[in-house]
Amino acid sequence: MTCALCSVPVHTQFATPELVGAIVEGGLDPAEDPGWAESGASSPGEYARWAGHLCGMTCLRMALGAGAPSLFELRDGALTYGAYTEDADGTIRGLVYAPFAEYVGEVYGREATVHRHLGVDEIPRACRQTAACRATPGTHARGVAEMPW
Repeated sequence: MTCALCSVPVHTQFATPELVGAIVEGGLDPAEDPGWAESGASSPGEYARWAGHLCGMTCLRMALGAGAPSLFELRDGALTYGAYTEDADGTIRGLVYAPFAEYVGEVYGREATVHRHLGVDEIPRACRQTAACRATPGTHARGVAEMPW
């Protein structure tokens, strides 16, 4: 799939775009995604365990364009840089942005900047200064039962 406006390849973190709603909102087990192997995962179980954590790798795939590595190849690279970690109990942590930026720079020659304290009103200006922009709330905003706005 390609964006009609900008010609950038469009990917989702789930292999079958038509199933995103069923997985995210409907409770479909990602292991039931018939396209799981296209992600580069070694098994439906690995795919189901990791796919929900790979939105950053999906954004990277789009930024790299046609011919980008598979989602799980990108995950494997990010793991080697510490951009994802796994706790002893198997809990997946990440994306950790500083090691991710190092990975993107060293492996793909792409500049990546982590803005730790960028206000909402500053995001448009920062995004205009680059070819690709990914904005995400800080960890303080994640998991908050009621957002302040």
